[in-house]
Amino acid sequence: MKTFILSLLLVCMAFSCKTVTKTNKEHDHTQLVRIDSVLIEHYYDLHDTIFVKVPVISTSNKECDSLCQIEVTKLLQTIETHKRQGEQAQGIYYDNDKNKLVIYQDISKQLSVYKNKEQDLFHTQEKEHTKIVKEPYIPKFVIFLSFFGVISILLGLFWSIRKIKNQ
Repeated sequence: MKTFILSLLLVCMAFSCKTVTKTNKEHDHTQLVRIDSVLIEHYYDLHDTIFVKVPVISTSNKECDSLCQIEVTKLLQTIETHKRQGEQAQGIYYDNDKNKLVIYQDISKQLSVYKNKEQDLFHTQEKEHTKIVKEPYIPKFVIFLSFFGVISILLGLFWSIRKIKNQ
């Protein structure tokens, strides 16, 4: 009987001692991020011409007007430029028949490509420490009943031992 009671007390004591669970987690993460980007600009053909009308000189003196007009026309006829680079051309000339100064520009299709490369190294480190203490919830009436039960058992043992000794 004594061994049964002692083993019962040992089992109750073993279950009543809860251990604390500790966990340590460490995460170390390194990531290489590369971003390659390509930007393409596309320009279409451009054919542009500007006509500037040269006004006729008119003053009160007709002889002066004609002489001035001849000189202005000679000067304008000397203006003639032409520039070509690959498929692009631009220039200025004077059209004597229309009495206009012509400015032109011809630009072919163009494609501009820009490349960009970015590279970053990200390093993240996480540490997590967890401590779990298990404390089960025990209602107050259960504690009262268990205390009352222990006192009853002790009184019952004391009374039975006394009765056995008296016989």
